Amino acid sequence: MLMNLSRGQRLKLADLIDVSSLFTIEAVVDAPTLMVDFSCFGLDVDSKLVDNRYMIFCNRPTTPCGAVLLECPANNAAIFNIDLQKLPVSVEKLVIAAAIDGYGTMSQMDSGMLALAQGNVKKAVFTFVGSDFAAEKAIMLMEVYRKDDHWRVCAQGQGFNSGLDVLVHYLGGTVPKEPRPAPSQATEQQPKPSPPNFFQRVIKPLFTSNGATDVPNVSGLSQHWKPQGIPIKVANVTIDAGLLYFGSGLSSIGSRSTREPALINPHLPVDKLASANYQQHLLSYWSSYSEISPEARAAYLKWLLQGRNDPLADIGYVFLYFYGLERRALVDATADPIAKAELPHIVQEAGRLLEIYHNNASFRGYATGFLEFLKADCPERFAPQQYLATPPDFKPTNWSLPFTLKLVLGQLAMDNEPMPARWAYVWLMADPTIRHRTPAHRCASEFKQLFIGKYGEVFGKGMRLPVNKTKIKISYHTASPSFSYRTLERKLDIPDVTVLTSRIKKLQTLADDCSESLNAYSRFLGRNPSLEGTLDALLELPYTLWTEGQKKQLQTIKQTLETTQTPIGLQFAKLKAWLPEWQTLTKPRVLSFINRLAEAGLGIEPDPRFGGGIPHDDSKVVLFLDDGSNVSPSPRYSTAALTLHLAVMVSMADGDVGKTERDLLIRQIEDWLHLETAEKNRLHAHLRWLLSGKPELKSVKKRVETLPLPTREALANFLVLVAKADNTISANEVKVLEKIYKLLNLDVQSLYGKLHGTGTDEPVTVRPAASKSGGFTIPPPPETPIGVQLDMSRVAALKEESKKVTDMLVAIFEQDAATEILATPPVPDNELEVGEGLWGLDTPHSDFIKSLCTRAQWSRAELEEIATDCGIMMLDGALEQINEAAFDTFDAAFTEGDDPIDINQDILKELIK
Repeated sequence: MLMNLSRGQRLKLADLIDVSSLFTIEAVVDAPTLMVDFSCFGLDVDSKLVDNRYMIFCNRPTTPCGAVLLECPANNAAIFNIDLQKLPVSVEKLVIAAAIDGYGTMSQMDSGMLALAQGNVKKAVFTFVGSDFAAEKAIMLMEVYRKDDHWRVCAQGQGFNSGLDVLVHYLGGTVPKEPRPAPSQATEQQPKPSPPNFFQRVIKPLFTSNGATDVPNVSGLSQHWKPQGIPIKVANVTIDAGLLYFGSGLSSIGSRSTREPALINPHLPVDKLASANYQQHLLSYWSSYSEISPEARAAYLKWLLQGRNDPLADIGYVFLYFYGLERRALVDATADPIAKAELPHIVQEAGRLLEIYHNNASFRGYATGFLEFLKADCPERFAPQQYLATPPDFKPTNWSLPFTLKLVLGQLAMDNEPMPARWAYVWLMADPTIRHRTPAHRCASEFKQLFIGKYGEVFGKGMRLPVNKTKIKISYHTASPSFSYRTLERKLDIPDVTVLTSRIKKLQTLADDCSESLNAYSRFLGRNPSLEGTLDALLELPYTLWTEGQKKQLQTIKQTLETTQTPIGLQFAKLKAWLPEWQTLTKPRVLSFINRLAEAGLGIEPDPRFGGGIPHDDSKVVLFLDDGSNVSPSPRYSTAALTLHLAVMVSMADGDVGKTERDLLIRQIEDWLHLETAEKNRLHAHLRWLLSGKPELKSVKKRVETLPLPTREALANFLVLVAKADNTISANEVKVLEKIYKLLNLDVQSLYGKLHGTGTDEPVTVRPAASKSGGFTIPPPPETPIGVQLDMSRVAALKEESKKVTDMLVAIFEQDAATEILATPPVPDNELEVGEGLWGLDTPHSDFIKSLCTRAQWSRAELEEIATDCGIMMLDGALEQINEAAFDTFDAAFTEGDDPIDINQDILKELIK
């Protein structure tokens, strides 16, 4: 069975192949814009090169012992034939590496693969993609090494930004420097020339690679060129557009013995154009008109004839035509005034091609760089304070930042101006070294809005950029093989701040924060694209990103609350009507709604996080001002809420809560000094909600039954004082108190003495048999003025009793909370049946879940170690994948937090079932 190796995975080689026999490691990279060379290094016990003869590459394809033989069957491909039995004992490790020859970074590749095979049968593969890398130019792909007398294999994928030289030095080798050729006598005798124009200064070295030291003769530069509008006749057809090299005998730039690849030679055979198909792939990577087949020539000429604008054309024909534009602009225009005058036409034509074929990453990269390079000599490109303009819509690339962006950032640094948020966002999205998570692409507009907002919160007017020593370079790596793949470069006296990793890290951190805030919204849209625009989707979106129309009613509520400082009650159906349609009213959706309210500065009662249920359309809810600081009830809050719940039950027993009782309860909340302001605000709202309904004993029964006797007695005394607050106790109030006494497991007979005010526990007659009264009257107090007056001595006693009850309950609840945390038992392994395919995940991730289920909480360091044991190299990626699968199955995340990491106990219970 073929095994897929993940980065960092280590295995015994004998589990895959017969280590005593010859085997192969085949390497291939799909990267049209790169030239990738593969090599193998034989290392000693210290992981250093045994000697330079064990550095294997195309020019040295085999080791002295014959254990490793390299074949290079095609561009960007290699086959290593390995016989471990032939290796000397001094070689402890073989490292397969890849390095870019010339321009580019590994992030530009589309994909790559290493296949370990024996007897023409692949046993294991290690795949990677460009997004796995950033600015690396050389990477170690795979290790074959000895450990404990066994050969092992490790999939690496680690690299070096500075290329092969640094990799060789890292492995203990040396790279010989090629001596520079001595200048010719003719060159030495020439007088020092006056400063040439830009193109002469940059292009001239291209003509020295084949021994020539002079710029081509001006009189011959335009001999083969057909300018715009000048037709050519070939294969019995006339092509009118021009901008082509035509004829014979034109050599390439890099080598006098090689024909110019863009030259259309009318004497070469061409198949019938009528049957030609330029959408068919017939060209090699670096094509030349003189070397392609007659069939391909016919297809190319047909593409030229039909307007050079079919977006379905094979990109090879576009490149073949582009080679000619490139040579005309970068060579002829440096010395020929006629060619220089044509530059605007060439820029326009290259721009037209880019617009048509921009979806091809390779052509987009070359054409964009070509245009940037040509436009760099325009004075208007360097106009001051370009950061005051609106940033253009840069299309991100995998290899470099746009010149305009670098220029603007450099100007900001030189002018000591803060970087505006809009330019910071452009830098963030265009920089190939910054990694973006899914929300940045799936929710692009929301991500941009959130980033700009958070950028202002963190940096105010903007981040300051220093004037660093590195200068902006305008470089272009030529596409045409005519140039021998040379890189052209121009350095400006403007700082290149894009090389400052500290600024990039700050942008990366801010982007990660934004992605984290949008993660739930992105995940929801990924699973439910049809629900975009509904309240279900809106609830996963941070409140700051809601539209003004969606915020309007909630903002009005908040303004009213700030004015009145009094909670507002309304039907839940009315609250829902202010918002988009709500598809599903589940607990997770309600919790998301509560989180958005908190971001708006509002709280709601009932709240499931504080013991409340899920509201329905006909139920009453209460909105209040809340800063969102409390997301779960503290023991002291739970105590106060329980006390209020029972007190309201007593007060409402006679069908109405009088003003005296209401004011007393409101004042009691304020007198609970041990509560925080946010807790008091919630209690006021909770009290209003309790008063709008009919609180029941069953909702607090479980909590009450756990209270110790002294606490139950103190609570009972408090409730009696509440009943006496209005000087009248109804029969219904007595009934409620009787039920509470029974629930508290207290002697009901003691209640009557407290009600009668005797201060004894002797039974008293509350309702004589002959009496038809609905209750009894406490002995009337002294005559008081007209109006409702509180007996302040009774209020003081009530406060004292309330404080006593609260202090006792807080101590009990804090003890209970600590006990619950300590008493969370680990789940034995044998209670879980977690195997391959759990939630659609593979075996390593399923095994990882099983390990996570054994405890309620883990440190990050512990999980990283467990992940490694399960063959998982990236902890964050694994947790994200597991949570994604958990959301699909349970509509909830399996893990929460960063360090420590908590396990969702509800999902755990389902797994145990």
